[in-house]
Amino acid sequence: MSSEQGKDGSFPVYLHSCEAAGPEAEQPRTMRGGRRGRVLVMDDETMIRHVAKEMIEMLGHQVECTENGADAVEKFRQAKTAGRPFDVVILDLTVKAGMGGEQAIRILREIDPEVKAIVSSGYSDNAVVSDHKTYGFAAFLNKPYTIDALRDCIDSLLA
Repeated sequence: MSSEQGKDGSFPVYLHSCEAAGPEAEQPRTMRGGRRGRVLVMDDETMIRHVAKEMIEMLGHQVECTENGADAVEKFRQAKTAGRPFDVVILDLTVKAGMGGEQAIRILREIDPEVKAIVSSGYSDNAVVSDHKTYGFAAFLNKPYTIDALRDCIDSLLA
């Protein structure tokens, strides 16, 4: 550092360097040429609903969200009756206040036995997660999920 009274001063600044992300850096893949669909997301956490909606829209799908199983069942029923059914449903397994995914899938299967549902949970030690097909789910999505995992899961059900 050097300075004199009444004159400009100077001092060195040392910054840590970081590796620049070049073209070889892995970027999240978004849309592929696959089929676009209508997706219903049920999660009791506002932030998760918001992020899931943004990601699903980035993937080129239409999406609606709800915060509990009862609302998801009602939206699903209304969409089917209106002739605009959901192609994929993502259900949070554990909902603090209200119906969760395990109960909701039973009702959705009564409405449409062919429903393509994904169980979403941050808990991997639940029987529904470890044996999701027995409980009526086509797939499992571990929270927090990436856009790539979400895309692969939805694409596999729309194929």
